[in-house]
Amino acid sequence: MLDEITRRSFLSFLEGQIHINTRLSQVCHSFVETVRWVDSILVDTKLALVAIRRSRTQLAAVVS
Repeated sequence: MLDEITRRSFLSFLEGQIHINTRLSQVCHSFVETVRWVDSILVDTKLALVAIRRSRTQLAAVVS
């Protein structure tokens, strides 16, 4: 009887661990996707700033 209770408790514990690990994996995946999204925005912003600087340099050369 005690062995059956112990087995069921252990199986319940393992199921809980699997659920926690699955949820943690989903959260980590979402975090990685968010970081990639922010990184792409930063790259686009950097490219835009470089283009603006070049335009200013070219405009300054034309004006002077």
